[in-house]
Amino acid sequence: GIRRIEGKFSTGAVVNIISLEGTMIGRGLVYYSSEEIGKIRGKRSSEIGSILGGKVYEEVIHRDNLYIIQDTEK
Repeated sequence: GIRRIEGKFSTGAVVNIISLEGTMIGRGLVYYSSEEIGKIRGKRSSEIGSILGGKVYEEVIHRDNLYIIQDTEK
């Protein structure tokens, strides 16, 4: 799940995905703005529609819109 949001961004923005250790592990295209993510963070997918009052996606970033950075040091 999402632990923290930094900065402001709109729906459709490409954002960095950072591990709990602070390492960038990927980038992805978001279905929700930073403001919307703040409202739904920690909630179940089934609750998103009632919280945001509109069309919803089950995920913030779909795997088709996700780029995982490979760790080449292993």
